[in-house]
Amino acid sequence: MDKIDWQEGYYIGKEYIEDPEKIEAIIQYCIKMPVRFEDFNISVSKDIKIIQGKGELLVNIEKAVSRKLFYDIVHNISKAVKDNDIEAAKTYVNAGRFVVGYISSSFPLIIDEIQKKKYLEGHLLVRTISLPEIIDVAIVSKENKKEGAVITGWPIPMPPFPPSKFLAREADAIFIRDFIEAITCYFGYDINEGIRKIITSLENYWINYNLKKKNKSFKELVDLYIVEENYAYKEHNLKIIRKNIKYIYDIRNSIVHNKLRLKANDIYLLKIAIGSLSYVYQGKLIHVEHFNYVFSLTQQFIGIDHEFNGLNLDYGEKQKETAAESNGFVIKNKEDMDDYMFNGLNLSSEYVNEINTNYRISLKY
Repeated sequence: MDKIDWQEGYYIGKEYIEDPEKIEAIIQYCIKMPVRFEDFNISVSKDIKIIQGKGELLVNIEKAVSRKLFYDIVHNISKAVKDNDIEAAKTYVNAGRFVVGYISSSFPLIIDEIQKKKYLEGHLLVRTISLPEIIDVAIVSKENKKEGAVITGWPIPMPPFPPSKFLAREADAIFIRDFIEAITCYFGYDINEGIRKIITSLENYWINYNLKKKNKSFKELVDLYIVEENYAYKEHNLKIIRKNIKYIYDIRNSIVHNKLRLKANDIYLLKIAIGSLSYVYQGKLIHVEHFNYVFSLTQQFIGIDHEFNGLNLDYGEKQKETAAESNGFVIKNKEDMDDYMFNGLNLSSEYVNEINTNYRISLKY
């Protein structure tokens, strides 16, 4: 693979990232709750506050945002509609996704606070929530609270994914249901249950295809089946999948047996687990209808993740700053593409050490 130089050009959010003018704003959204907490008027951080209403939590995020982004949402949408400029209106409405991007970056902190209250106050009806469940998303000027607007088009009701809807009729299986549940846990920030479902799915996959052997442990089965002869991938890439599955298995055992409880901010680990398991189900041992269904579900997962987590301008700005030193490359063939995709699933030693340090565990990767 050949490296390429960073070239200036258009990228998503460029007009907002490169906007030199900022405006101090407050991003607001509401979370409907089935209970009333004892006291939930707290500051999660210096810039994030939660205020409890009668049956909801109101979250305020103070954020310096692009002045152009603010004006596109607050003023230019209504102007475009008034001028009957439908295309311009659509463009400005899409700008709301960047506000959702700001919300998604801090959303795990809110989830963790809700979960903490659930257990410390003994609430049985409280559960983790997903971004599409937040309502009344708005942005207002910090200086002038009357200057603001509700983000239109949020949440976005998702219709059935056509390929998945069609394939599900002929490919329903317990191990695929577990895979779906793991993805549902991802969007609902239920990280611990999602990790459990990943391992349960793989175990049920082996049972479904009579691959489980009494004299083989879980990790021995991973080494037995995730090999080149069963896949159209090279050994150095399959090694990453084996390492990931074994590591997730150890995490799952720590959750089940050693009191480990991951936080919502560890959602990256569940995303890696979902990606790794989807590759496990792309081998020669799986029937074609199951293969196609899992592939469709994976594409659906990627699409929804991109849509619902919004577009984080902070992340985009960091990417732009480091782009000149990035390991960009030209993908010439299938092997290059495989290497690129599998390397994206490789957990860094720094990340594994961070997990071990944060939770006082000593798991090897």
